[in-house]
Amino acid sequence: MGETFLKKLEKEMIPSLPDRVTHTCAQIEFKDGTPVNFKILRGLDKEFNDMLIEQMQQMPKWSPAIYREKPAAKKMVQTVTLGIDETEIH
Repeated sequence: MGETFLKKLEKEMIPSLPDRVTHTCAQIEFKDGTPVNFKILRGLDKEFNDMLIEQMQQMPKWSPAIYREKPAAKKMVQTVTLGIDETEIH
């Protein structure tokens, strides 16, 4: 589930890359299971980072981490890799 969402997000965010940026790797921290409290650990400019957080907030809930047979809150760090296929640049 999460992988499908992230692949779609990566494709949708490519047009949002700032001019002259063809590749980036953003890291986002959030709590496992619930798409809230996002924090950009590594990103681009404020506009791009804000848009990435806005898109990540649309993510469906993930299955929470399990500790001693109970759901446990766990911070996650997700890497989002964006890149323009340079053969498509004219």
